[in-house]
Amino acid sequence: MNNDRVERSNLNRLPGARLEDIGKFKVHVMKRMINEMSPYTEVIAIPQRVDNEISEKAIAEGDIIIAGLDNFAARFETQVIAVRYLKPLIDVGSGINLERGSNRVKFMGGQVAILYARRGLSVLSRRGAKGYRF
Repeated sequence: MNNDRVERSNLNRLPGARLEDIGKFKVHVMKRMINEMSPYTEVIAIPQRVDNEISEKAIAEGDIIIAGLDNFAARFETQVIAVRYLKPLIDVGSGINLERGSNRVKFMGGQVAILYARRGLSVLSRRGAKGYRF
């Protein structure tokens, strides 16, 4: 879920996006890309913010949350919902810091954070995965 649309400035950092995607919702571009790689994967693209009933219902019905958010409020809300519905969350992020007053890269990096919300056993173990006890 994401209510952002593809802009020309996104094309260099939005895998699978094409010039003809400018103006389309990013979730629809991502759904197309995933289905091109894995046609049997069910992807539900929701062009909404994470902090509304439609989005929360979709998360509650899903198996796993994969997030690549660009603001802390949305990231926090996604974590709250993951815990509320005991859903595993994979959160991916990156950042680039430029030297003051220039376009020269000072630092860049990324991170992947995994949140296993659970009561006793992990969500994965309750869904039949073996060996996942946290």
